[in-house]
Amino acid sequence: MTSPDGRYTIVFNGEIYNFLELADELAVLGHTFSTSSDTEVLLAAYTAWGPACVSRLNGIWAFAVWDARERSLYLSRDRFGVKPLFLTEANGLLAFASEIKALRSLPWVSDDPDPGAVRGYLSHGWLPKGRRTFFAQVESFPAAQSLLVSPSGRRWDGYWPAPALSDDTSFRRQPDDDERIASSGHC
Repeated sequence: MTSPDGRYTIVFNGEIYNFLELADELAVLGHTFSTSSDTEVLLAAYTAWGPACVSRLNGIWAFAVWDARERSLYLSRDRFGVKPLFLTEANGLLAFASEIKALRSLPWVSDDPDPGAVRGYLSHGWLPKGRRTFFAQVESFPAAQSLLVSPSGRRWDGYWPAPALSDDTSFRRQPDDDERIASSGHC
């Protein structure tokens, strides 16, 4: 979807749960909407608030916004990484997709495995934390992160730090906890 002035173009995978509330805020700022889609509201939110719009979003997403005037690309992934987003880069080219197979179909992306990721999976049954995938040239975009790629360079932004776990020790086991657990059939 492209903004009415043609400056911004968005590709979006996800759902913005609070898009109706955001649409009301944006309408006060003068935005009008021709659809009832969360994509149009997300695009308007980006045009109004720029990268800071992600702090207002409640939902799951992976999206990219191309700014034709600034010749910049903004990518963002939801707080918990529910919606997938993958990147690859080689020879001055950058590509992104929600599925690895889309990136592997590019002629300049090799099928070479990432030996460390494969070893971790075979040894422990899971991929090591971080950006690694099974393919050396493909990385996973981190959750709760945004990336701005512009002619002046790249800027990663961790827009949402996970809340600290509570150190509240006031909760005490109840005498019948074991009985409730056993009767739930989950053990």
